[in-house]
Amino acid sequence: ARWKDNGVWQHIVVTAEGFPAGSPLRHGYRVALQATAGQTESELLIRGLIPGVQAGRVKVEASGLPADKAAWTILRVLGDGEVLPNDEVIFEAIDGPSRCLAVVDGAVVATDGPQDHSKIFVFQVSEPTAPPRIGFRGTLTKGFTQVEWFGRGPHESYVDRYVSARVARFEGEILEQTFKYVRPQENGNKLDTRWMALKCQSGAPCAGLLVASSAGVPDAGLAMQCHRYQLEDFDGPEIKTQQRIRHGGELQARDETDFCVDVAQMGVGGINTWGEKPLPQHMIARDQSFEWAFWLRPLTTEETRSDRPALALAALARSLPRLQPPPAIGA
Repeated sequence: ARWKDNGVWQHIVVTAEGFPAGSPLRHGYRVALQATAGQTESELLIRGLIPGVQAGRVKVEASGLPADKAAWTILRVLGDGEVLPNDEVIFEAIDGPSRCLAVVDGAVVATDGPQDHSKIFVFQVSEPTAPPRIGFRGTLTKGFTQVEWFGRGPHESYVDRYVSARVARFEGEILEQTFKYVRPQENGNKLDTRWMALKCQSGAPCAGLLVASSAGVPDAGLAMQCHRYQLEDFDGPEIKTQQRIRHGGELQARDETDFCVDVAQMGVGGINTWGEKPLPQHMIARDQSFEWAFWLRPLTTEETRSDRPALALAALARSLPRLQPPPAIGA
């Protein structure tokens, strides 16, 4: 929802008590409000809005994490019914039915008195966003140290950042596959990868793991990556100031290996500014569907210690049968 004078906050998120996110709202529902209260690098800080307890005009408290307890009742100006896009609504305090949320003189307040322009909000419905990636992620136990792959490299590549990354065979330490940006974020992807072999140090119970795109599903291979860091250390929440690790130099390597196998990813964007979203052709459409398949195959010591390991791994990947994606539900 937004208010007509576009006051201190830029938007409010409304959550109905007892209903999952995305459920339709109706006149009279008890709701919690979350509003933008400032701006960081590219995200808006979110705070819960809670009415004061005094009579008259009191400042609305905005503190802590997004509110999860209903403090308001949403009322349609038109009366009973489902709240529809562009409906005008009023938020009435549950603990004081005569007090409503309002924007007065640039301040957000809960105020008594008759209904006026300052208390009316316009309800808007946002379209569900598409996922940033579609794929599989896994975590391997300690002992994996080396990686070899046939795909784009040697540096990271994405759907809108790949021209300088050629398709060939590459190898290196798993620790070297992570690029430590100043603020940890998505990194290390290997586009158009046909196979990736994660290898263990000498003496480990398992010599390695082969991740291989099933032939022709899709034809150009898959996006793969591996890290000796938790993926959660890279992916910041919507509120960037709440990111667990905020500087690349603070990342701590661990014994386990996280890896991803993706059939699709959105681009990284940043064409004219670092906060710029990817171009439309580099986004995943909400109604887009994919067919894909891949193999996870353990490797023996002999397979990783061959005199010609690259050719042996390539031959092994090619020898794996083509997988057929399962039929669609109802087919």
